[in-house]
Amino acid sequence: MSNRIGHDENNLPFTANSLLRFETTVQLLSEFDDDTHDRDGLDCAFEILDRVSQPERTKWTIVYDLEELVIHFKTSDASNIRALSLSEIDFMDATNSFINLTDGDFTSLQQYTAEDNKLLINRMFDTLSMLRRVPENVRDATVEYPSTTINENIL
Repeated sequence: MSNRIGHDENNLPFTANSLLRFETTVQLLSEFDDDTHDRDGLDCAFEILDRVSQPERTKWTIVYDLEELVIHFKTSDASNIRALSLSEIDFMDATNSFINLTDGDFTSLQQYTAEDNKLLINRMFDTLSMLRRVPENVRDATVEYPSTTINENIL
């Protein structure tokens, strides 16, 4: 086993301070008490996650409200906390699919269409240098893929 910080017994790199971040999170959580704390639990959850985040590496911060079925999140590009309510989405309706065409605002969902999916996929393929040279037929297959996943027995 290697004694070098930042490598495991197989000499594979890992984040050297992940255990410290975990310990910090446990400590901060133990200091928070829902019944006696004067601050909102959501604010505290994001504060804890901010304190253990990795600058330049943390891209998403997500807090799940399991009782209210709401996903609260922020990104490295948009630090305001946004929310997506799962109770407003009908997951049983196979024809009720949504897509997001805005950059980073996943609360702006609209009804899914293949045309919108093509716009989104082409924007991603054109933006990412490693995908720019993907042939048009592969892009088209990617656009059409969602229509192949609908279970006709549900409809």
